[in-house]
Amino acid sequence: MAGRYKVRFYVGNVGPNRSVYDLLSQLSQRQHPLIYDEEETLYLVKDIQDTGRGSVYRGIFGKIRTSDIPKIINPEGIEREIDLHEHEGLIDKNYFLFFHDHQLLVFQENFHASKASAFARYLSHVAGNAVSYDPVLNIDAMRRFMRGQTNVVRAKITIARPTNPRLFPRNRFSRELLRMMAATGSATLHVTCTANRPGQRMNVLVNTLKADIRDLVRGDHATNAKAWIDDGSGEPIDLIEDRLGATINVQMVDRYPVPESIFAALNNAHREVSAELTQYFGVVHEDN
Repeated sequence: MAGRYKVRFYVGNVGPNRSVYDLLSQLSQRQHPLIYDEEETLYLVKDIQDTGRGSVYRGIFGKIRTSDIPKIINPEGIEREIDLHEHEGLIDKNYFLFFHDHQLLVFQENFHASKASAFARYLSHVAGNAVSYDPVLNIDAMRRFMRGQTNVVRAKITIARPTNPRLFPRNRFSRELLRMMAATGSATLHVTCTANRPGQRMNVLVNTLKADIRDLVRGDHATNAKAWIDDGSGEPIDLIEDRLGATINVQMVDRYPVPESIFAALNNAHREVSAELTQYFGVVHEDN
């Protein structure tokens, strides 16, 4: 039996004089995984191994459920509880590879588990300062969005009310979005920003909007994020759909992915998009 998963690529960022790779090295030396409690949801990183002579780590990012857990049901519809001992929970896993070069995260998506933004918050707890994962965009979208002399002329953003507002970006734009949701009692907010009335083309939105939208996407707060820029194309950049990704097939045994199979598939996915990654980091370096 084979399992099928999506894979996304991210670039890790942390404060000066440290790297995400250093944090994983620190965690790999622990005898037991470090458990981080965030609003009664537990996270850990486990089974960290150096697989590439100091250049590649592999591991598992886990979300542990100790309450509101599912029950077992048989074909007759009869349910029974899962027998958990004290201090035990259910773990949902994301398998990952992390490459020292470019601080690149290759992350298996799992609807039941977590997102890269939760992994970043876990590492922020370890580091004592902010860690983030920036999604790697397809090269055309990246070139357009990173171009320094362009500005946003129109944007469409959809956000859901955050379960923990403290995790929301702290820039002025995001604070205003939270204030609007609180004032209206909205569960979801759809925002369209336009610099020009019909027939106009000269005006642009504030020059901080690119970074503000990126922060919402980086934290997985936006379910839709499109930006039109003044580059003459007229086509939007979709910061959700234009992410670089891959699909992997892995061997399953007894309903679970075989770890060696999924790590090999993640490595193959990295090789398959190596040309796109080379171009991506070339554009990043040009912009810097």
